[in-house]
Amino acid sequence: MKHINVSDSMPGSYEHYFLGDFHFFVIGHPTNKVKRLIRKICSKKNATVSIGGDVIDGMQLQDPRFKLGQYSGKFERAEAQVHEAVKVLEPLTGRVKWVLHGNHELRVWNIMDVAKKIARQLQCTCYEEDLTYNDKVHSVMQIKADFGSCRVLNGHWEWYVNSWANDDYICYENERRSLKKRLCKVGGVDDCEVAVAHHIHKIHAIPPSSPQFMKTVSKHERLKAVYPTPTKKWIDQKRGLYYYDRDDRWYGSSGGFMPSYVEGFSTYAERKGYKPTEMGCVKMVVKNDKLVGLEGVIM
Repeated sequence: MKHINVSDSMPGSYEHYFLGDFHFFVIGHPTNKVKRLIRKICSKKNATVSIGGDVIDGMQLQDPRFKLGQYSGKFERAEAQVHEAVKVLEPLTGRVKWVLHGNHELRVWNIMDVAKKIARQLQCTCYEEDLTYNDKVHSVMQIKADFGSCRVLNGHWEWYVNSWANDDYICYENERRSLKKRLCKVGGVDDCEVAVAHHIHKIHAIPPSSPQFMKTVSKHERLKAVYPTPTKKWIDQKRGLYYYDRDDRWYGSSGGFMPSYVEGFSTYAERKGYKPTEMGCVKMVVKNDKLVGLEGVIM
């Protein structure tokens, strides 16, 4: 896992958006929603982003899910998808802190390094390099970033968090518990206040499950639940070694922009029976060098 420090470039208050799973340019792709989200981010002075993989869909002929016509016209070729995706993402130039590989980028690994192309075009702080061991190149799909005010674990793991319970509320809670359980088992998460997963195509922002504090918000004269800032548990203070209890962290999944159902066309998501999902992302909010938490951004 690569470790980076971006604290020098971060102000005291900011929003960081975890973008990913765009899947440009499948039939019915909501490109206008992506552009609207990008405009929203660019309208904010202190908003940064990271890109967590699956920027392009990139299905090749050898993939059993490939279907002729699933990309509109000129976007059948992966190179064309990357070229057009960069055009859409270009307004984010200078705001991108890192770019990760997704499993769909790996499907075209023999053709091009998609993440590297995107990172260079968007002038990002860090490009997730490859690791070589046992004489093989393996793409690293996770990163740990120190923002100064908090530390984040971000990755593109090939997980699914589904529940087939009869009750919608129970399904929702089961998915959130499953996501938290999986993220708690990832190596390197122990000293992070925030852990965010891509690939899941669902928007979740799970707060610490430690007791909430109630305080009066004077402006509105009402009570509001305030989640406590995660507290470090020191292992060796001299060496700077610490951890957080699993219930003191924020956990999230970053959503996506791939349509499950398209009128008049049978997508592979539809053929596999995937549930419809909300489109958007999650963002991390920091105010006055203190972590406020994660929030879902639904488009």
